[in-house]
Amino acid sequence: EYLLLTGRVNMEAVEKTIFGLLRGGFQQDDDLYKGVLYPMFQEVATRVSHVNVAKIAKAQNADTMATMCRNIAGDEARHARFYFAVAQALFEHDPEGALESWHGLMKDGVIMPALYMTDGETPAPDLYNQYASIAQDVGIYTPMDYADILDDFNERLGIADLHVTGEAANQQEYVSQLPDRVRKIGTYRMGKKREPVALSWFNGEMV
Repeated sequence: EYLLLTGRVNMEAVEKTIFGLLRGGFQQDDDLYKGVLYPMFQEVATRVSHVNVAKIAKAQNADTMATMCRNIAGDEARHARFYFAVAQALFEHDPEGALESWHGLMKDGVIMPALYMTDGETPAPDLYNQYASIAQDVGIYTPMDYADILDDFNERLGIADLHVTGEAANQQEYVSQLPDRVRKIGTYRMGKKREPVALSWFNGEMV
């Protein structure tokens, strides 16, 4: 609605993207624990991105957008607290099972639901990757944010303190070391220059 009222974007392209996302759907893992751990992480990632959009909007004197994004970020934070509380219970009652799911989720990577969106011109997942690259470029959401979120959850869930052996111990080591690996890879990727792309939302303008 905000984009519609500003008149700054091609709303036909926006609507096509929304329905393209609905048609594309989202692949959910059968692992019930991941059904808790995924949104726990994703809600925080969404909060971070909205906070950063609010900062950018505020700097550009777009106060209404900044307020909207801060409010949305607050909602995301409340959702994340619920999922984290459930995740804590999982790690308390079934530490090895929860760790296996956490390891599996982190090894595959937390993929945002918009991965399969398309505007009818650029296919999935190319369109998502284009917007994700732009978001990284302007500081909305970067690999450093991903690593910080993972670090925070590892600490609050007590991953390093779990008393596990065998394969579970290997999984524990993997997720404990992953934030630093993400930062190293992220530093390399963020150092590469992004090539401008034509976006239908902006009537084919190069962004």
